[in-house]
Formats: sequence, structure tokens, C-alpha cells
Amino acid sequence: MNSSSFKQHSYLIIGGTTKAATTSLFYYLADHPQVCTSNLKEIRFFLDQDYPEFLLYIA
Repeated sequence: MNSSSFKQHSYLIIGGTTKAATTSLFYYLADHPQVCTSNLKEIRFFLDQDYPEFLLYIA
């Protein structure tokens, strides 16, 4: 995927805590035909040490 096709889509990251119903929300959204979810429910995006570099790529 190149950067121009990456920017043509809308992206949503939902942060949550324990017992905040994020699992239910994940599965509700995953059932929608126009929503594509990640293969992993908890991608730990903000815990990755490389995420600031990724933000420079999509900005």
C-alpha cells in the first residue's frame, strides 16, 4: 500500500480501558459491511516505540 492510497481512507482508533465495552464495540463495528477491522482487537498502537515515526508517514 502506498501513502496516497493510505490517505484516501478514514481511520479510527478507539482507546479504552478494562471493562469499558470496547470488545463489544469492536465486534459491532466488525459486523458492519463498510468497516474493516484489524486482525487483532488490541493492536497496542500507542505502546509501540515506533508509532511517532508512523505518524510522520501518514501526516
